[in-house]
Amino acid sequence: MSKSLDELTESDFRAYEKVRVGGKWNMYDPRANYASGLDKDTYLGVLSNYKALMERFPDASQHYLGPYCGVVVDRPTMEHWYCGNPPKQILNGKSYCTFHANRLR
Repeated sequence: MSKSLDELTESDFRAYEKVRVGGKWNMYDPRANYASGLDKDTYLGVLSNYKALMERFPDASQHYLGPYCGVVVDRPTMEHWYCGNPPKQILNGKSYCTFHANRLR
């Protein structure tokens, strides 16, 4: 049985995010669970409450991404959250990857 949203911590979410951002496994793969160091109930809780945890702890992915496209910070929607591209262009005083800078023009 997976943990509920109220039982999950920022530390749990960061452990999950470290594996997700690494991109080595599909997050449904049991090896991703093992790599996160989380017990199965916690891991499944994070997996099933991902969007709510992303909204609760918006800075959790930034810790692992390093320099990132400004779209990730400005509008952390599912479409933009996965942009881990390094910033290459400045647009309106913010750094964006080439892809998002061209879409915002």
